[in-house]
Amino acid sequence: MRKNRLLLIFLSLVFVIAACKTEETIKEEKWEDDSPFFTNEIGEMFGKEGSIGIIGLKTITESGQKWMWHFLGN
Repeated sequence: MRKNRLLLIFLSLVFVIAACKTEETIKEEKWEDDSPFFTNEIGEMFGKEGSIGIIGLKTITESGQKWMWHFLGN
C-alpha cells in the first residue's frame, strides 16, 4: 500500500514538472482600423462597399455588443 502511494506521488510530481516545463507565449495582435464607412439603402455601415457591411459600433464595450452583418452583391 505504501509503495502504491509513493508511486502515485512520484508520477504526479513528474507530470507537474513536465507540464510546467513548456512555455507558451501568447501573441497579441493589433488590428488596423481601416474599414471605411459607407451608406446604402439599408443604412450607414462599415466594411467593404458592395461586398460586406456591418452595422454596429467599432468600439468594444465591457457589456458586449451586437453587430448586424450584411453580405452584399451576387
